[in-house]
Amino acid sequence: MVDYEFIKQMHEWGCDISGYLTSGAITQAEYDEIMGDSNGSI
Repeated sequence: MVDYEFIKQMHEWGCDISGYLTSGAITQAEYDEIMGDSNGSI
């Protein structure tokens, strides 16, 4: 299983993490949280 912090790091590196959401590696809530975190730091 892929871990949440790893996916969050991948997103920070500019990778598309939507595949992790569709594969069930992260929940919609986790995905929204990751996307929300990044949007706030721009």
